[in-house]
Amino acid sequence: MAEEPKDDSKKGKSGVEANKPIFAWKSPDFIQYERSGRWYIIVGVVAIVLAGLLAWQELWTGVALVIVAAIIFIISSRIKPREVICAVYTEGVVVGDKAYEYGEFKSFWVSIGELPKLKLQRTGRIAGIVEMPLQNVDTNQIRLYISKHLPEEEEKGEDLVDYINRILRF
Repeated sequence: MAEEPKDDSKKGKSGVEANKPIFAWKSPDFIQYERSGRWYIIVGVVAIVLAGLLAWQELWTGVALVIVAAIIFIISSRIKPREVICAVYTEGVVVGDKAYEYGEFKSFWVSIGELPKLKLQRTGRIAGIVEMPLQNVDTNQIRLYISKHLPEEEEKGEDLVDYINRILRF
C-alpha cells in the first residue's frame, strides 16, 4: 500500500531556500542619480563631436555606432532601479529569483562604494559574477558569515564598470 505524502511546507523549494534565512534584505540594484538637462546636453554634445570626427574621416559605421550608443545611453539612464530581495542561508544565497549554493562559487569580495555590493565569483572558466547589493545592511556581519563558507579576495575592490558608472553618475 502506497504511503500518502505528508504536507511539507518545504515542498517545492530548493535546498538553499528550505530553511529560514540568516540575513534577508531588500536593496535597489543600482543607485539612480538625478540628471539635469545639462547632463543630457553634455551627452548629446559629446556624441555629436565624436560622430563629427568619425564622419570627417569617413568612418560611417563608427558614426552609426556613436549615434546608437548615445541613444542607448540616454534611454538606459531613464531606467529606474528595481528592488532586489537578497538572503543569506546556511546552504547558500538568494539574489532576486535565483538561489545559489556555496559550492557554485569559488570566492567573494565586497566592493565598497555609494552602493556596496557583495560579489560572488562563480566557478568555471567563463563563469560570471553574482552581485548582491548591500544597501541598509551590516556589510561586516554578512562578510564574516560568507567567509565561513567561501574564501575572500581582499585585494579586489571596485571593478572598472562600477568605477565608470560612478564617474559618469550613471
